Amino acid sequence: MNAPFLYIASPDGLKTYRMEDDGPRLVDYYPIDYPGTRWLDHPADRLGAPSDETTSERLRHEAEPGMWRLRKITGRLRDLLDESPDARWAFAAPAEINAAILDGLPVRYHACLAQNLREDLFHTPEEELPLRLDLNAVPHP
Repeated sequence: MNAPFLYIASPDGLKTYRMEDDGPRLVDYYPIDYPGTRWLDHPADRLGAPSDETTSERLRHEAEPGMWRLRKITGRLRDLLDESPDARWAFAAPAEINAAILDGLPVRYHACLAQNLREDLFHTPEEELPLRLDLNAVPHP
């Protein structure tokens, strides 16, 4: 039988917990750091003049780090799910990114999703996770 897992995502990264009889145990942590925000730090040219950037260009640049993070988290989650393609799993992520991550996964994994929480549990201590989860819905080995 494939091992059941709980995946918790946030813009900061992805944590993987293995569900054991005494509760979830952290088995993987995948931090996300945007590789460069130089253009966000320098809204003016070298002489200090305001940038000629249009509003749509500026908005696209402001959204890029968030989209990059979502792609990285979704890719990592897909890789982990590929390791145990038939395993049932649970997922938690803040409402702002939850659907975007799940929509980025192949449809075959949606049928194995046992529980989806639209909550930010990323910084919740491991020992407190069982209090926040419906353990009857989360698969156990």
